[in-house]
Amino acid sequence: MTSRPASIAGRLALILAGALAGLGSVGAGALATLEYRAAAFAALPPAQQIDRLLQGEVPRAASLRAHRGAMLACHDGLAGPQARYQPQEALDMIAATCERLAAETQDGAPGWSLASYTLALSTPEALDMARSLERSRLRAPHESWIARRRLHLATMRGALSGDGPYDVVAEVAALAGSPDGRRYLAARFRSAPDLADLVLEVAEDLAPESRLRLYRALNQGYRNRAGAGGS
Repeated sequence: MTSRPASIAGRLALILAGALAGLGSVGAGALATLEYRAAAFAALPPAQQIDRLLQGEVPRAASLRAHRGAMLACHDGLAGPQARYQPQEALDMIAATCERLAAETQDGAPGWSLASYTLALSTPEALDMARSLERSRLRAPHESWIARRRLHLATMRGALSGDGPYDVVAEVAALAGSPDGRRYLAARFRSAPDLADLVLEVAEDLAPESRLRLYRALNQGYRNRAGAGGS
C-alpha cells in the first residue's frame, strides 16, 4: 500500500512528465523499454539488486510501480539484513545512488512518502534525515508499514528525542492506534530501551481504551518472547 495524498493517476502523470522532461522527446517504445528494464531490476534477487546499487546501475523508470521497486531495493541495501555485512565504503556508495534516485522520484511525485523515507535513509546528515522523515510522516501518517520503517531508522540513529523536526511522538501514537503498529512496538520494546521509554510516555496521553490496547499488546509481546526463550 502506498501513501495517497494525491491520486495514483496524478502521481503517475507527474512521474511520467518528469521522465519525459529529462529524456527529451521520447516515444511509447522508449517508455516501454524503460519499464521493461525497471521491471527486470525489480525482479532480481536482493543480493543482485544491491550489487546494481553499488555500481550505480539502476535503470530509470517511468511508472510509480517501477520507482517503488527501486526505493524498496534501497531499503534492503541500507537497512535490510545484508546491510550489516557491507563495509562502510559500500554502504556510502549505495546511499549515494539511493539519494539520487529518491531525489529524482520526489521531484516527479512530491507527495510520495516512500521517496522521502528513502532520502532520510540515504543521507548521513541527522537534520536532513529528520526533515525527510517528517515529510514522509506527514504524507502517510497512518500507514503502518512505512511508519515502522521510519521509527526503526530513527531508533537506529538515535533520533528519538523529539527535539528535531521529526515528530516521533505523533509517529508512536499513530502506530499505537493500529494492530500492526502495536505488534511492532511490542516486538521492539525490550530490544530498544530508548524506544520503550518513549512508548510509555506516549501511552500516558492516549485515550483510556487506546492505552489499554497498547498495554495488552506490550504484555502479549513479553509473554511471546518468554515462551520463545527470549530474555
